[in-house]
Amino acid sequence: MTGVQLLLAPALLLGLLQFAGDRVDELIESAAAWLLELQAGAPAPGLRVWLTGALALAVVSVVTTLVVAIVRDGDFVVLRVGDDLVLRRGLLGTRESTVPLRRVQVVRITANPLRRALGVVSLRIHSAGGSSGGGEGGAGAGRRAVIPLLDHTEAEDLLGDLLPDFVSLPPLRPHPLAARRRALWRRLRGLAGWFLPATLGWVVLAGAPPGTDLPVPDAVATVLARDGAAWSVPLTIGLTLVVLQVLFARAEYRALAHGADERVVAARHGTLSRTLSVAPLARLQGVTRLRSFFQQRRHLATVRAHVAGPGGDVVVLDADADDAEALRDLLEDAAAGVSSPRGR
Repeated sequence: MTGVQLLLAPALLLGLLQFAGDRVDELIESAAAWLLELQAGAPAPGLRVWLTGALALAVVSVVTTLVVAIVRDGDFVVLRVGDDLVLRRGLLGTRESTVPLRRVQVVRITANPLRRALGVVSLRIHSAGGSSGGGEGGAGAGRRAVIPLLDHTEAEDLLGDLLPDFVSLPPLRPHPLAARRRALWRRLRGLAGWFLPATLGWVVLAGAPPGTDLPVPDAVATVLARDGAAWSVPLTIGLTLVVLQVLFARAEYRALAHGADERVVAARHGTLSRTLSVAPLARLQGVTRLRSFFQQRRHLATVRAHVAGPGGDVVVLDADADDAEALRDLLEDAAAGVSSPRGR
């Protein structure tokens, strides 16, 4: 219940709406009309119905999550058999995945705010090969295995079994304050990419002559016809979204950190859910150091450590340029098999 499985029931509900036909438009119109009544101060006789529906959806989501998790992950077992890691799960039927330890490329430790408060994490193992019996993605996808839940104190101990010569995680170095401005810029740029065209469309619809048959539900057309709606609605939504992006950018910046020693490289990123990626230097295939025009102005750089297998790279985003150069030197020496790295 602490993972994304809780969204399973709402996703199924949205999928079923495609069979509702015209009833979807009626639902949208009734919701918009109800919001208009609340805004005008009129009594809302349907409020109890809406609250009851929301409560029912929450109950269905929780029950669905429990049933799916118990059936799918019941009797979950992690075994080490020789040089292989075996993951076995399933209450009604057994699914088994085998990961050769010599092919493990990256291990990712992930936790959302609720899981961090409870002291638990999930662990994803990316490998360059292995069986596909219980791996993610179906046949031929035995390149990722998931341990859905374990105590955070056990995660580092498990890394000792998964990664060669692993002793402990290196100290993580936080990124400079300029990285926060970069995070905010990326978020505002993405927001503007879809919000500005949407606002333009809203203004065009609101500026239509009276009596125009607008291609929107009647309740939405009523909102568009109100005085000041052309700018008040998008302005309110825009300011709310900007405030949220500022908060998310701060959370993203606080998560940014990286570290490396003579055995592993580690990088942390995320917004609400944070992921710590750990890769053994012995498995590196190459390294790339990137500096855009804006990163150069803020003395920042991005380092990407390449490993075998899809989606397994470890990315150190917006690190201090000097730290990034030292990290790049260390990773280049490791990828080339040099015994005495230049960096730290």
